[in-house]
Amino acid sequence: MAAADGRVARRWALLAALLGPGCLGADPSLGVRVDRYAGSDGVTVVSPRSDLALDLDDRTQVGLNYGVDAVSAASFNYAQSKTHRGDPVRTVGNCKACHGGIDAISGASLNYRDTRQELGVTVVRRLGETELKPAYIRSQEDDYLSQTLSLGLSQGLFSRDSTLDLGLRHSDDVSRPVWEKDLVRGLSTDAATLTLTQVLTRRSQARLSAELSDLRGFLSNPYAFVQVGGLTSQPLPERHPDARRQGLLAVAYKQALGWDSALELDYRYYADTWDVTAQTLALQWGKPWGPFTLEAGWRHYAQTQAWFFRNFYAQAQPYLSRDLKLAAFSDDLLNVGLRGGLGRDWSMDLRYGRYLRHDDLDYRLYYANGPVVSDMVSVGVTYH
Repeated sequence: MAAADGRVARRWALLAALLGPGCLGADPSLGVRVDRYAGSDGVTVVSPRSDLALDLDDRTQVGLNYGVDAVSAASFNYAQSKTHRGDPVRTVGNCKACHGGIDAISGASLNYRDTRQELGVTVVRRLGETELKPAYIRSQEDDYLSQTLSLGLSQGLFSRDSTLDLGLRHSDDVSRPVWEKDLVRGLSTDAATLTLTQVLTRRSQARLSAELSDLRGFLSNPYAFVQVGGLTSQPLPERHPDARRQGLLAVAYKQALGWDSALELDYRYYADTWDVTAQTLALQWGKPWGPFTLEAGWRHYAQTQAWFFRNFYAQAQPYLSRDLKLAAFSDDLLNVGLRGGLGRDWSMDLRYGRYLRHDDLDYRLYYANGPVVSDMVSVGVTYH
């Protein structure tokens, strides 16, 4: 891990040099963070990330970030993934044992591994009480490419007691299944976000936001197959509608408490054209502790299922999905964190989260034996 972090730091140093002599005289900020997710379904994700911020002048800042998601499931066995309902014995192997031609999902091994790399560039330009924030993000895997352009506008009002933020985003995604690279499937997303932040008193603040997004194109998983009825030898590919509109309303209230602590309450309501509705309630508490800030939080989320989702299909339908993200479920996330300065030039951010999912699904058709429980750890260090 130290060698990998060293390579990332050297890349940023080279990039800063390429930006020009003026950047070398700026006061840069370099942060390195490693996130780790480990779920009860055997999936592990390790995500090292680096962020570099450079002040080009007193009104312009450039931010660069680079990250990698390394996904693995060492115990993942496709032949024992419960795709074949009712089979008394499952032979150890991979998908090729039953379905020739799709062994490329994981090579010919029993393990699943995938790597995603992401590079982002953000510019912040201050013009009086106005901030312009154009950004570009490129995310790439062996079989997937996503590119996002966004523009943010932040306007301070009434001596900064009010702040109005507008965000516009456009994404183009292209997927190519590993077994047929010529099969190109595209997805286009447009989104707009409006947020108003208002200082109420010296000790309280409120925030109201709304977001609308429109997705058009291939919204299915090319690697997902669905068993229909008792036929186990020929599962059908997952099929989702090719359009989805989403809406989100959120309100938050932050209140200063005694002993220099503060509590924030956040509520969100989500709805889309797939009949998924969701509500999120979150509490976050923070308190200074010497040079550090101690934080603790809880988030509860609950959603309804998509109209075409089924745990099991007795017969073929125009749309098919057993995607767990489209089922009716709820979850809880508990987290604690400690962040603060380490001397004059260094700061750190340590976090731990415990995720618990709750649902009533029949898991005989899924790899996992029940709802996922996972541990999330994040360690970050920044040099200013």
